[in-house]
Amino acid sequence: MFRKLALSVASILVLLALLEAMLGVVYWLASGTETGNSVAMHVPCEGCSRLYGPNPEHPEIGPDGLRLVGSRVEAGQDARRILILGDSVTFGTGVPASKTFSHLLQGELRGVEVTNAGVSGYTTYNELHFFLERGAE
Repeated sequence: MFRKLALSVASILVLLALLEAMLGVVYWLASGTETGNSVAMHVPCEGCSRLYGPNPEHPEIGPDGLRLVGSRVEAGQDARRILILGDSVTFGTGVPASKTFSHLLQGELRGVEVTNAGVSGYTTYNELHFFLERGAE
């Protein structure tokens, strides 16, 4: 009985590994085409406190490492600002900047600057440290 159970579990694990490998190949093939994820992506950041930094090959990420959303309010101006922290959902992986919820929110809230501080792969730990280090900016 134990032998049949072990064989069944091993078969399921092999099937899942093959499925994951197949999906990885499909994603890799799709990423090189126009229909793939060709929007802004971050790159690993070595020697800095952040997990990722801006990728100069993708113009939708600004020099501050954040996704460009819309117009910025001058630093001296008295304005309301919203900082949205998050992961790939907040960043808007797979969609152009104009379709992210932060961009749509800024369009609805006139006179409010919305900053999309979402970074793919961030956890609440990364978000907290981003906020403590740069949130007041």
